[in-house]
Amino acid sequence: MGIDIFGRGSYGGGQWITNVTLDVIKKDDVSAAMFAPGWIYETQQPPDSDGLE
Repeated sequence: MGIDIFGRGSYGGGQWITNVTLDVIKKDDVSAAMFAPGWIYETQQPPDSDGLE
């Protein structure tokens, strides 16, 4: 299963809430690949620290 971190057509919306998608994938024991993990540097977005661990 591929996940676009930019959120283009991805379940959950991508970006800072990509974990929602990963949680669903994990429940079904499916492997995943993340595409565009450097989106934060490309878009220069500050982190939303609420809920991040």
